[in-house]
Amino acid sequence: MNDHQKQIYRYLLDRIAANEISIGDKLPTENQLAAQFSTGRLNAHYAVKALERAGILRCDRRRGTTLLRCPQEYELGQLLLPVSRKVCVLNHSQLNYRNIHWNDRILIPLRTMLARHRIDFEERLIDDSMTPEHYQQVLFELIRQGCGGLVVVPGGNWDRILADRPELLFRFRNHIHLFDRRGIMPDCSWCNIVGINNIRDGALALETAMSTHPSRIVFCLLGVKHARFQLERFRGVEESMPRYGQQAVKLITYQPDMNGHYSQFAEDFRPDTAFIACNDRAAVRLIDTARAAGYEPGRDYKLISFDDDRRFADYRLTTLSPNLELIAQLLAEELIAAIDGRHPDFTSTHRIISKVIRRDTM
Repeated sequence: MNDHQKQIYRYLLDRIAANEISIGDKLPTENQLAAQFSTGRLNAHYAVKALERAGILRCDRRRGTTLLRCPQEYELGQLLLPVSRKVCVLNHSQLNYRNIHWNDRILIPLRTMLARHRIDFEERLIDDSMTPEHYQQVLFELIRQGCGGLVVVPGGNWDRILADRPELLFRFRNHIHLFDRRGIMPDCSWCNIVGINNIRDGALALETAMSTHPSRIVFCLLGVKHARFQLERFRGVEESMPRYGQQAVKLITYQPDMNGHYSQFAEDFRPDTAFIACNDRAAVRLIDTARAAGYEPGRDYKLISFDDDRRFADYRLTTLSPNLELIAQLLAEELIAAIDGRHPDFTSTHRIISKVIRRDTM
């Protein structure tokens, strides 16, 4: 459709959705629509015919064009897709974690690339107090607006809800894009996934730590033992150990005590140890524990972590920083294809490997 055809098509759909036209009512003629939008009759004809093919209008040379039926909400959203170029992000991240991964390093390039293709962008923050029923209402609202692309950023209690009840999103559209930054949904055939490759990142962290020639690797866990991102990163470290000779280098784990400190550090500290923290928060806890005993990272021991969390910038951590710019590019390309109607016959999964940012702790 050209711009004039889209305007007329959207105008008619909006009037139908607002119940301004009832079943059996006669619509303006093609000539009247053309005059109203200052265009030729063929543009009006094309817009009307598109709705006739969808079974919404009935065109008769004698009786004129009448409303045959009113589309249901989901169908209305589908009908609006050709004329509504809009993407919405549903951000479930808890407030304290929004600066880690879903931040300006993704948002700015994503907005820019979508804007080049004249695609509107909206972000909605979803908190844990929202019920699944209210969430369904939000999705229906987006459907009514003709939103053609949906990006979901899981977080909080919604990690579990989205894993247990994928139908909440599947009813929205077949083409959903999930930014899975923590590996919470390894098997989601119902959506497209762009996320972080925690296992490969674990292997990369070990490779970086081994460059300091340690005789021991300590992996620092968080108190939440079953956090998937933590397990995957440890798995990447553990499964990569044979490359370096397991007999020569020992792998052990630290767990925080009730106060969140790594009390094991003072008990068995050795200067030939390289520490791998499961994330930057764990790295900061280790540093605070070590400083209480008089040890400094980089000088007395080596430390690498994950996430490049801006909250801990003052610690100058050597960390694995997610390639958020590449993630933004992949998301934009798939969203643009969805909006333009170029739907592939498959869902895709992209797990991006992070980049090592060397600072003072290594």
